[in-house]
Amino acid sequence: SLLLLCAAAAPAWGAAKGEGWARADSLYAVVLRDTAGLPLKERIKRFKQVLKIDYKHALTHHQLARCYIEQGTVASRMSAEFELQEALHQDWDSVEYNLTYADLLWRKGLLDTSRRQYERVLKLAPDNVQAASAVARYHLFDMFRYRDMQAVLADTEAAEIRRPRNFYDQDFNVLSLRSFGDRDRDRALDYLTRA
Repeated sequence: SLLLLCAAAAPAWGAAKGEGWARADSLYAVVLRDTAGLPLKERIKRFKQVLKIDYKHALTHHQLARCYIEQGTVASRMSAEFELQEALHQDWDSVEYNLTYADLLWRKGLLDTSRRQYERVLKLAPDNVQAASAVARYHLFDMFRYRDMQAVLADTEAAEIRRPRNFYDQDFNVLSLRSFGDRDRDRALDYLTRA
């Protein structure tokens, strides 16, 4: 008898759940339309109202994360990461969610993790200009870092600073830094031509 009761209630429960999704979608569309000129805190409040109706609404999690990123504080970036993980949990292969997550990681200073996330976007959408240029930006930063280290070594050689010869072996260090810099320059150019 309990089995029959559950079987009879299942279609009604499914219909109610579908109505919740439809209500969340329609409220999301209204909130998205009406929040264009509103202050940031008010937009966050309205997006949270949509999540009260349907917590698994990925688009709302994404928009809420974008609002938190716009706030620009450490705490808001943590909230943004949580919201983006919720959105990605619903749709792992969304290019837009992955791009926003990679941008957040870059803003948090996690450059290598951000690069890997942008490369994931390029696997999902090989022609994505934003992801290709972001990976190129990462490699350009690395190239300049190696080139700057090479310049520091050359400056210490010129100033004849006393140091152990095996520690700053000019032949080995400068050539290896130059090769790392050249490798990153070539990678950056490859990604820029893709963009």
